[in-house]
Amino acid sequence: KTRGKWDDVTLVIFSDFGRALAMNGGNGTDHGWGNNLFFTGGAVKGGQILGNYPDDLTNANPHIMNGRVIPTTPLDSMWNSIARWMGVTTEEGLDLVAPNRKSFPDDFLWDENVMFV
Repeated sequence: KTRGKWDDVTLVIFSDFGRALAMNGGNGTDHGWGNNLFFTGGAVKGGQILGNYPDDLTNANPHIMNGRVIPTTPLDSMWNSIARWMGVTTEEGLDLVAPNRKSFPDDFLWDENVMFV
């Protein structure tokens, strides 16, 4: 902030894996699939929750499998938005940053206006 660069910085904080909802035989939890991410920076649109959190944590929910939350939002959504905000606009460039992005429908991929002012 002191150098006037805060609006040019985005910090992404996330875990490399989620945790299962149910305890395993060793009274711990196994690795899961869903996780959380936090963003901060001068240009980040704050106060948002992006993605969906399940309101039913039982196996009756199609986004829960054997006690594991199945993500509803791909990580490529976030990387696509950050890359576009940083000026990556070509399909080739975006594919390098988010190589799995074409595996999802376009409405799953955020543009820079979703995360940034």
